[in-house]
Amino acid sequence: MDAEKDPQEKSNGPSRLVLILIAALLVAVVSEGGYIGYLMLYGQDKKTNTAAKSETKERKPKNKGEEGGRKGAKSALTLEPFLVNLADTPQNRYARITMKLGLSMPPDHVTEKIVKNDVVVAKIRDQVLSLLCSKRSDEIMSEKGKQILRKQIMEQATKALPEGSVEEVFFTDFVVQL
Repeated sequence: MDAEKDPQEKSNGPSRLVLILIAALLVAVVSEGGYIGYLMLYGQDKKTNTAAKSETKERKPKNKGEEGGRKGAKSALTLEPFLVNLADTPQNRYARITMKLGLSMPPDHVTEKIVKNDVVVAKIRDQVLSLLCSKRSDEIMSEKGKQILRKQIMEQATKALPEGSVEEVFFTDFVVQL
């Protein structure tokens, strides 16, 4: 009987060892995969953001005299996306445009005087919306057309501000149906 028990114990021994090795290998592979996934999701963004910040710091400011005396934006106001019918005829076309307005006011003033005041934001949106609805797709598709639109948005949105001015317009999304 002892001879019969010994082979069974010996066969259980290596199979346990194999199971332990497989489990350890599986844990190592899953851990490494999780680490690589973490680096791909979060590590890459940090590197990209750091590179973008360093590029921003290295850029030289433009000659302000060329921009008509504008001083540059101190803060930004994000506007909800605009979805508008364009003035194209006979075809109906639409545009979806998202933008940020670079304002001459410091960020704390923007929060106090604009963001918390729904009337001011509504006035800005109304001015921009009226302007966008008056445009045809061929007017705003070219780079020159976008520059003209930026200038017009700066002028119209500045009218709606209680103080300060719009110094820059940043398009963050610009889609026109063709």
